[in-house]
Amino acid sequence: MRLLILAAISGAILSAIGFASWLMWRKRRGEAMAEAWDQAIGLFRLRREWLEARYLSLASQSGKPRGLEWIDCQFRDEVTFARDRHDGRLRALIGVIIRFRPEPGSLFADSDEGNDDRVRLATCVFWYEQGEWLTDGRALFNLTPQEAVEFLRNELEVVDR
Repeated sequence: MRLLILAAISGAILSAIGFASWLMWRKRRGEAMAEAWDQAIGLFRLRREWLEARYLSLASQSGKPRGLEWIDCQFRDEVTFARDRHDGRLRALIGVIIRFRPEPGSLFADSDEGNDDRVRLATCVFWYEQGEWLTDGRALFNLTPQEAVEFLRNELEVVDR
């Protein structure tokens, strides 16, 4: 009977030690993740001008939207950082105001509005991968960064930094 009681007590103690160890590991992991995100965000702020230029170069060569030529892109000051729920990558979203001009021969060039520049609100997307920030020139049109996170709520969650 004594052995049964000792076994139960030692099992409870081992379970408590295991649980405490798991809590400490989780806290350290969270702290390490926060530190890594802080470094990534610092790097984004340091390289932001270059990243915006890279974004504009890729986006203007994408051919999207079809029939419109990118002539200007104004980046907002605010950056929204979010975590991808699927792969854990950090994302940076910046609101932009883009001006387009209809390309000669396009459907837009032939319309009554064809001589006017087009202005569109969008959000540009960057992601952090293996120590560097990347972009593919993708724009989420007609969405602010906060609206983009809400629209993609199953994929993204805001990171408070």
